[in-house]
Amino acid sequence: MPTICPQLALIHDLPAILPNLLQDLSIGRAQIVVDQIRGLLDDGNQDSVLIVTAIDQDSSTNEAASKPLAAAIAILPLQHGESATASNDSATLLHAGWMTEVAASDRAGIIEIIKKQLDETLSQRGVHFVQWACDGFSLTEVAEAWFEGLGFRWVADLEYMTKSLQSAAEKTSRHDIKPPRLRLSPMDWNNESALTMFTDLVEQTYVETLDCPVLLDYRSAEQTIAGYQSNASFAPECWFTVWPTTPMENDDKPIGVAILARHNAKRNNTNPSSESGNDAVSSNEVVELVYMGLVPSVRGQRLGIDLIRSVIAIAEGFDASRLILAVDQQNDFASDLYRAFGLQPMLEESVWVKSL
Repeated sequence: MPTICPQLALIHDLPAILPNLLQDLSIGRAQIVVDQIRGLLDDGNQDSVLIVTAIDQDSSTNEAASKPLAAAIAILPLQHGESATASNDSATLLHAGWMTEVAASDRAGIIEIIKKQLDETLSQRGVHFVQWACDGFSLTEVAEAWFEGLGFRWVADLEYMTKSLQSAAEKTSRHDIKPPRLRLSPMDWNNESALTMFTDLVEQTYVETLDCPVLLDYRSAEQTIAGYQSNASFAPECWFTVWPTTPMENDDKPIGVAILARHNAKRNNTNPSSESGNDAVSSNEVVELVYMGLVPSVRGQRLGIDLIRSVIAIAEGFDASRLILAVDQQNDFASDLYRAFGLQPMLEESVWVKSL
């Protein structure tokens, strides 16, 4: 094998790297990668983009031959003012792959070089968990070699779903037939103990969960929540505890949670009210249902119907144009619920993870 050395590339190298690196991806997946990078750069988060390449040192004097043989691009954790106390230790690998033809006998060694540099750099930045998503269909032999060579393990196949939402004006005449059995209470971020109690509640909803259960081998509720807070679409006004409106066994305490995120949001609009919209302006905002769950003791009562109905109402209150979410394809109960409320499949992806 030629003498290969790792190299951390710079942001201005991206235009030369991306076309070759993304050529084997589907158009949709390549667009997702480009959009994520563009979003970070537009927000001034250049330092959150990590680019690791493998260079043939023996050919470094030849300009053509000195182009990277392979590359990996990752997103390092962000920190927001609202979550300054949260320690997020997770990163996202956008893609890793070949940029030119490489002899089959050399591939495993080059992947190992990328892995070592990637792991070392991520660890230096305080990262202990990495996730990587790919298109939700059979992996090619080449792609599988990268996932396994970089030390990733499959955890779930997800289906992304979407629903067009009604504007505030359109939904004023709509009335639910039955009164709601649940109410959603926004989390009080000014209460120092609120996040701890919220985290404990999330932990309870994880018991016997059908949503990516393998992920519980890697992440605690506290770590997962810190990851949510570091996301660019983090919306503190959209974190809710779920309470019953009618007496039940857990009448004196919350029975679940709902976490939403806002993309392309007008940040001056933090009130999910039907009165907050401007009928004359078309909204580009998209609300994402990041997570919702109920504690085991109240399951089996079809409360999920009331919960997703409340989530849709909140999204409409922001005058968002669409609601999106991801669901574990093995969670038939959730998939059927979302379809019943008009959500349609948008894309599929497989999620792989690793610990450092």
